[in-house]
Amino acid sequence: MFKFARKFDKRILRASVAKRYIRGEGIEIGALGTPLKVPRGARVQYVDRMSKSALYEQYPELKGRSLVDVECIDDGEVLQHIPNNSYMDSPQKQER
Repeated sequence: MFKFARKFDKRILRASVAKRYIRGEGIEIGALGTPLKVPRGARVQYVDRMSKSALYEQYPELKGRSLVDVECIDDGEVLQHIPNNSYMDSPQKQER
């Protein structure tokens, strides 16, 4: 029971933080079947190290679970396919 309560509390905390701070566009790395719930109007591009079908092959225990559609295949530590500062809310970006 306590294990479930801790998971539930984490979901509530994550959702409340997302509602307060997440706006516009951004990326989520490695969401698999548990993407962060974002507020209405926010747009998320899902990044993972392999395609959705390859993830099912790599993790057979996930078969039967719904996974997010991977939009960008990339190394989440390097992000070589995501241009620098492309999702940053900076004065330089706002001037464009």
